[in-house]
Amino acid sequence: MFFDKLKQPTISYYGDSTRETEGFFTHPSAQADASKKQTLTTLDKLPEGTVSEVYVSYDRAYTPKDIYSFAKKYDMKVLWNAIKTEDSLSGNQRPIGFPGKDSEFLKELQHTSKTEVDQFKDALAYVNQHPTWATTISGRPDLDLSNRIRYIDQNGVTVYGSVVTGPSKEIEKFVKTKRIKTAKVSEVELWNW
Repeated sequence: MFFDKLKQPTISYYGDSTRETEGFFTHPSAQADASKKQTLTTLDKLPEGTVSEVYVSYDRAYTPKDIYSFAKKYDMKVLWNAIKTEDSLSGNQRPIGFPGKDSEFLKELQHTSKTEVDQFKDALAYVNQHPTWATTISGRPDLDLSNRIRYIDQNGVTVYGSVVTGPSKEIEKFVKTKRIKTAKVSEVELWNW
């Protein structure tokens, strides 16, 4: 920020290469595609000792508590959650959400006694009061926060997709479950988990 002028910051997203492709997640109202099968084929071919970052979409929207309860059965981390903010996709809206329970960014927010859901709602309300800043910082003119906040107030905060990371074979087990509707591999690295 320079005086009262705000510049768009350089933002690093999970899976920058995936960000350029169409659709990170599949909305619960949309039909499943072949991505789950393709992801399982990719994960099956990866050797032990690799770690994958995968975008998963669930068969329906779940509470964050349900997601974390289900995910803790697997040796993986939940880095980010896509929040359901509409009953069906309208136009080309990209998801909004908040850091998952294992995100390094979330540790910076632990100073408050509020839950992550309450913090998310507070953040949306604050950002909605400053639409020009929100558009500049996010680089997204499609935020439509008033309608999204209204939907969340009426329906609660539910997660329909997550970015997860962990040993490729463990992620493969997770993706095979019936709860996962679609999945897309973002990054794969050699790593000592």
